[in-house]
Amino acid sequence: YEKLDHFLENSQSYVPGTQMAQMIRKDEKRADILAFLQTLSDSPVPFPEPAPPAAEEEETADAGEAVEAEGSEGEEDAAEGGH
Repeated sequence: YEKLDHFLENSQSYVPGTQMAQMIRKDEKRADILAFLQTLSDSPVPFPEPAPPAAEEEETADAGEAVEAEGSEGEEDAAEGGH
């Protein structure tokens, strides 16, 4: 699917010299075309899982570090005989 997606995005840069020129810039429109083509197959290949956005990955990492920090403080209190 990646190769076909890149071809649909800009066929002339993907296959230099091609006479079949199209430039479909919108991700959603290319996804719709790929979904339609998938319906034409007798044994369609499943779409790959989308990669998470970079911002969500950073937020998840920050939240994980905060939980680890809170957990380690509690462990120190228990080791010292605190609450």
